[in-house]
Amino acid sequence: MMPTSAIGSKTRGFTLIETLLVLAVLAVMLAVLAPAMVPSSRTELHATARTIGADLRLARLDALRRQRETQWIVDTEQGVFGILGRSERHSLPEGATVLLTTAVCEVVDADTGGIRFFPDGSSTGGRVTLGHEGIVLHLDIEWLTGRTRLLEVHEG
Repeated sequence: MMPTSAIGSKTRGFTLIETLLVLAVLAVMLAVLAPAMVPSSRTELHATARTIGADLRLARLDALRRQRETQWIVDTEQGVFGILGRSERHSLPEGATVLLTTAVCEVVDADTGGIRFFPDGSSTGGRVTLGHEGIVLHLDIEWLTGRTRLLEVHEG
């Protein structure tokens, strides 16, 4: 009688080729997905521009709904922006440049200024410019309608 373990038993496992193929697929997936997982200055700048745009639209809606003036402000010294009178403040991206073009009456000091929205939806108008590593984004605020528009300018 022969031992049963030696007859008809095959070791099951992965071949070297199968293992290398799986590792190659994982390497390709990591190379493709890794940059998307790490926030770049470009994505951070665009996210900030979208947040500023949403804040400006919220300030306009607040002025329309409550029938009173609402002011959106940016403080470049402290690196924050938000709607005046609300506790929520958003941070500006580290290393980004911010330029506010607005009416003289909306400038608080060299580092702080804002855009004012009126009960009819109009505003003082202006532009918020964000820049970082050759990327420049403009958020234009129309004075007559108070609407915002995002523009990207490529600079070399």
